[in-house]
Amino acid sequence: MRKKNLHIRLFLVLFLTLLMFQNCSKDTLEPEKEQLKITPVVEQLTRMGFDIDNIKETKNSYIVEGDLVFSKNIEDYNNYSDNFERQAHSDNTVGLNGTTPRIINVYSKITDPGGVISQDPNPWLIPITNAISDWNTVIDDSCLQFVLVNHAQNADIKIISDMDPESPDVLPSNYLGRAGLPDSNMDPFGYVYINLDFTNTDTSPPSNNQMRNIIIHEIGHCVGFVHTDQSSSTGGYNPIPGTPINDPNSVMNAFIVGQNSLGFSNYDAVAVDYLYGGCTNIIINPITSINGPAQLCSGQATYTLTGATVADWHVSTNLNIVSENGNTVTVELAHNGAVIGGTYVEAQLSNGDLVRRNISTGSPTPSGSAVISGPNLLKYYQTGAFSTSSSNFSSYTNVEWVVFSYSFPNAGQYFDIRQNYNNDFFTEVEVLPTAPEGFYTVQCRVSNNCGTFYIDKQFEVKKARPQFYDVLD
Repeated sequence: MRKKNLHIRLFLVLFLTLLMFQNCSKDTLEPEKEQLKITPVVEQLTRMGFDIDNIKETKNSYIVEGDLVFSKNIEDYNNYSDNFERQAHSDNTVGLNGTTPRIINVYSKITDPGGVISQDPNPWLIPITNAISDWNTVIDDSCLQFVLVNHAQNADIKIISDMDPESPDVLPSNYLGRAGLPDSNMDPFGYVYINLDFTNTDTSPPSNNQMRNIIIHEIGHCVGFVHTDQSSSTGGYNPIPGTPINDPNSVMNAFIVGQNSLGFSNYDAVAVDYLYGGCTNIIINPITSINGPAQLCSGQATYTLTGATVADWHVSTNLNIVSENGNTVTVELAHNGAVIGGTYVEAQLSNGDLVRRNISTGSPTPSGSAVISGPNLLKYYQTGAFSTSSSNFSSYTNVEWVVFSYSFPNAGQYFDIRQNYNNDFFTEVEVLPTAPEGFYTVQCRVSNNCGTFYIDKQFEVKKARPQFYDVLD
């Protein structure tokens, strides 16, 4: 009997030990989900209407709805109202100057010569230029005029890499850009952070339209616009009259990278007009208002304004200011390329008015839609036939075909480019077996004495057996 009781006691000890081990193992394998630490800033963000599930803490900031950056310093929220959801946008929009446009200077560090991008031409230059032009032309009477400047000094918004020392955090791989909202002084948020390592789900680099849209989108955040497709559900912002709850074509939709539409929708224009319309002192003067050459092909040119006092000079993004002295400015071409939106010299007068002189750079301009026809996929040893229509160009002096890649430096070494000299607008490109697999761009450069027009087409390269010698078009 005593032996039987001993066996029972031993069994109970083993059972309880096993039960305790299982409980400990369960606790180890299934740790509790880490909760967002509730701080005064988090409480402020929720009072502004943001869902706490959409707030993520990083080392230096809070990220809301994926690409909105908020400070961790509670003092930065002194002028925000607790009833933000029922307020107008005055607490988070850019302060204006009556009917005189406010100049927003934008500096792009990622397109600086010798900067973080080594490709030539810099893939971000044209998208950023076009995005600035889009903002300046979205409505006729905008009180915000964006100027892309060539130096960081006095810049209101800097476009920098997320790896730059000035960036608070590195962006996740699936985010192309990030920015914040205007501060309590009613100045625009000072940075647009760009992920230069971003790739699409198919590993391709961002397209020109994706880059253009993300710059428009993030600048929109900088001047106070929030996500069109999230603000109504998360709260925090008063809907703008005349706009729908959802606008699938809005450039301010979240995850704009995956959106097919380009630029501002009709309702985006309504929103910009509501917040920033009504300025009348934008002066695009006739050609005689600023004296100087009507065309600039190379070298330098000097322009002078008479009859008023110039406070500052601005130029289009394809010009550099060499020197300025009161009412006179000397400029030169910054790059030998056409700029969508035009080439101009602009004087900001002492009363805030803007006087603009449009200049012709004489670069070849297509009369129709300039696209390149050709294959989307080439394998080793295959030759692709690429062409564009010569009827689009009435005059030119040279046509050059090149292949480059945003991922592989000196990509031209991996291809044999055979240009047809009987037809400048046709070429054959053979893939050499040394080419890394990935995405490349074939580019047709149409030039004259004043500049160059670029036409791009992207294609993919994959490995193949040596016996494939076929020509594709």
